[in-house]
Amino acid sequence: MLGTIFSIAVKTAYNALQEDQELKDQIIGNFKNIVSDNIKKFSKFVDGNGNVDVEEEWAFAIRWVLNLVSVYGHSAQANSSTSEIEEEFIGTIVESFLLSEDNAILTPEMLEHASLKRKDVKKMLYESFANPVPLTDIAKYAIELESEDYFYQAACEMACCDEVIDGDERSFLDCFAKLLEIDPIDQRRIEGKARAAASSMMAR
Repeated sequence: MLGTIFSIAVKTAYNALQEDQELKDQIIGNFKNIVSDNIKKFSKFVDGNGNVDVEEEWAFAIRWVLNLVSVYGHSAQANSSTSEIEEEFIGTIVESFLLSEDNAILTPEMLEHASLKRKDVKKMLYESFANPVPLTDIAKYAIELESEDYFYQAACEMACCDEVIDGDERSFLDCFAKLLEIDPIDQRRIEGKARAAASSMMAR
């Protein structure tokens, strides 16, 4: 899922992000543009009169988000440890997009419907990062949504955050690609997007 947003996990890029609001806006904008293809699925909860079925919307949104955060968690833990940069990366996504003040995936209306406070949902997301949904379940969900490329790219982004995919990360990505039924050609194409984004960010 996700274009150049993953590159904030590169140390140089992350430091720049803290001081450059324009860069932050650009990264979050790229993230939103790529996510939009998946978010179109939310429109099925709006009837012809513009009324939203909040119950169905919440159920879909929270499952989607927990699976996404879980992909990042699996990828970060592929080499048995989660770095400070990886934690900063997921924190930025949670704060700046999933639960942001503007255009959040998990809207205030959804949280109110679920009788949850923002801090409770944030805790839920971080717990899913630390203890992710089983990878086989994520793969089945991605296939169900026809979003295999999106979820695989999310895994690649975290694995590429230091611009090097080590042996454990390589094994994880190959396993996930197989579960997603992504062929080797598409696998290399998706990974290429992630690498290109990292190189572009490091060149700033």
